[in-house]
Formats: sequence, structure tokens, C-alpha cells
Amino acid sequence: RNGAGARPDVACLAGIKLVNDALLRLAGAAGIEHGYWDGLGVWRGLSEPTAAALLTALGFDPARDFDAQVRSLEEAACTRPLPAALVVRSEASLTLPLALPLDLREQTIPWQLTLESGERHSGELVPAQLNDEREAGGVHYGRFALTLNIAVPTGYHRFELPTLACATALIVVPARCF
Repeated sequence: RNGAGARPDVACLAGIKLVNDALLRLAGAAGIEHGYWDGLGVWRGLSEPTAAALLTALGFDPARDFDAQVRSLEEAACTRPLPAALVVRSEASLTLPLALPLDLREQTIPWQLTLESGERHSGELVPAQLNDEREAGGVHYGRFALTLNIAVPTGYHRFELPTLACATALIVVPARCF
């Protein structure tokens, strides 16, 4: 890796502009990483054609108003309690992002985690620790963090908030693959 593992400027590498800033913001909002370290330790930055192709495949229009599409993604992220899928590294504890209407802030919300093996864990949360607040469609939403103090093994699991009728695919990966 570069230096002490530092990530290079993703928009500009060795003086070569890889992706315009607006396209990079849209790609980031859509969940597309700005690059990766290959197996030899070389940073591979996201190129403009690749970003445009990935965005198109995800249903975005890279030729349209970038800012409007980013705003739409940000609004969707704050009105959807859980992301469709969440990839995390295996650790002793796990933190999940939640987005909830602020009127649920003091309510107890049950959760359930079903491991790939079929084993189930459950508990309750009160989303009191607010990380961010936004308004969407006249409703105030808050972003919260839920920390599960259980060791979750690598694999494909399902995390649910049954009373809110929402779930996410929880994909736990090893800290290192080599």
C-alpha cells in the first residue's frame, strides 16, 4: 500500500484525473467504491467509463443531473430503515446503520438476527443515540447506530426489524482474504 496504508486521492492519481468530481459523488452515493488495492498492493482507481457503466447498470443516468440523483439517493437512504445489504468485516461487535422517523426515537424496537446456520439472536433497541438528522417528504428522520455485542461469524445472514417490516442481508467477511 501507499505509505502507511493511506488511500490516494481517488479523483486524481499521479496527476491524471480519473473521474470528474460530480460523477465520483454520484458513484459514492450509489455505493460504488472509488477504487481498490489489488493483490500486488497497487491502487486501482475508478475510471470514468467504468463509473458510468456501473451507474448505468444500477439504473442511473450518468448524463443527467448528478446532484439531483445524489439528493434522491440521500433521501432514500434516510427514509429506508436498513440498507438492502450490508457488508462488514468480522469483529467482536457489529454496528449497523439505522434510519428511522424521529417519532420512533424513544420507542423500543425488537430486532432479530438469523445466522446462515439457522441460529437466531434477538433483542431490543431504543434508538436514542442520534448521529444525523434530515427531513424528507415533510418527515424528520434520524440516523442511528445499533451495536450488537455478539460475535457474528463470516457468512450470509439476515437482520430484521420485524415491527417495521424491514430486513437487510448482512454479509460478514473475513478481515483479510489472504
